[in-house]
Amino acid sequence: GYSARTVMAISKYFAGSPFYRQEHINGLLGTSIASSTIFDQCEKVADALNPVFKAIKRHAANAALFYLDDTTNRILEQNPVMKKSRDGRERLRSGIYTSAVLAIDDDNRRLVLFQTNVGHAGEFMQEVLNNRDNTRAPPILMSDALSANHVIGHEFEKCLCNAHGRRGLVELIEQYPDDIIDALELYQHAWVNESHCDENALSVEQRCAYHKEHSLPYMQKIHSWCREKLDSNDVEPNSNLGKAMQYIIRHFDGLTAFCRIPGAPVDNNEIERLIKLIVRARKNSLFFKTAVGADISDIITSILAICHENNINAFEYLNAVQRNRASVNATPDKWLPWNYPTDK
Repeated sequence: GYSARTVMAISKYFAGSPFYRQEHINGLLGTSIASSTIFDQCEKVADALNPVFKAIKRHAANAALFYLDDTTNRILEQNPVMKKSRDGRERLRSGIYTSAVLAIDDDNRRLVLFQTNVGHAGEFMQEVLNNRDNTRAPPILMSDALSANHVIGHEFEKCLCNAHGRRGLVELIEQYPDDIIDALELYQHAWVNESHCDENALSVEQRCAYHKEHSLPYMQKIHSWCREKLDSNDVEPNSNLGKAMQYIIRHFDGLTAFCRIPGAPVDNNEIERLIKLIVRARKNSLFFKTAVGADISDIITSILAICHENNINAFEYLNAVQRNRASVNATPDKWLPWNYPTDK
């Protein structure tokens, strides 16, 4: 039945309960269902949701703000593939990652997309932006500074994660306690001021202006501190502290984007939180056997995350999509989670 499949899918792809664990739990409840059967039923759910997933991917391309990240994963039967590298040359690649995108559209809807394959987050972001309306203004893109997150061939407002910049300092607090504590006291103002903006429900323009007045001076003090320490040779450039300082200097424009660009976030914590869905599934299930299994996971997990982020009843929505599969295939845009016909 549709509802039974929905429960199986939610248990696996949101709660992180592996198929074999569901098999044992069902056995305890007196209903023996093989793990392979549960997978087959989840595949039916993914098949029903696939047209909607593709429609959401097209819709997400026109979002105003993107958060981007990826995490490692494993597909047992995935062979190395020839793909272009960043320099344009093709080479054999085998690294498997789950890329995660959070797109926030003009109506403040939160669209979550996952993709597991041989490829990095930046490549997935390029794939999403290929469907973007060229007449729209460049979006804001928040990520960390890893080269894997670089997007080529599309214009965007680049923002970098201050949580990563701060973390580089926090990890060295035992080695350089006095210097690091001083820097962290300066850095905390970015988040203190962000909390003030949230509490007072400031608009994106007001938020940017507030950060420019109250956060940017402290960010500039951190930048000056890094410059002074490195230029005076008080800190060895190749030391751990020197590298953390160089990170802040090198990426200062991206780290201070929230003080210049209305709508730019302070950090990438939103997507870090969402990608824990993938991390939890990986810790419990360890790997995917095939690329098909990874695709099924991407589709269902993305839809469930969207329902969760937008306060939509996922149980009712998945049942409705399965029950009206012919209509969903014909007009998937009418069956998006936030506007599907609830009377059917």
